[in-house]
Amino acid sequence: VYKRQVLSNNDSEIFNNASERCVGVFKRIGADIVQNGYCKYLYPNKDYMILGFNGGADGGKWDILFGTGKLKGITGSGTYTVKQVQPIIPNTGQHSRIIKGTYELPK
Repeated sequence: VYKRQVLSNNDSEIFNNASERCVGVFKRIGADIVQNGYCKYLYPNKDYMILGFNGGADGGKWDILFGTGKLKGITGSGTYTVKQVQPIIPNTGQHSRIIKGTYELPK
């Protein structure tokens, strides 16, 4: 389980200024890593969305599953990539993640 603040690098509001909390299973067998789980994104107006993810050590795919408030009925999917970075604390893991994809809100 981890929490962080998410910022968009473009004008999209979908991941910008949201608090993120993810839970999942990360399974390592030898050098192979499989990850599956869910993330909740909470926005300053208290709306939230939930997405599911699955992939490997270097990234994978995600799908939006649910949204509330202005995000009610949202759909979307895409990919994410993961890059390991130098950890601040020895014997811990840290990474940088880039999320790409498309979404659509009902009219």
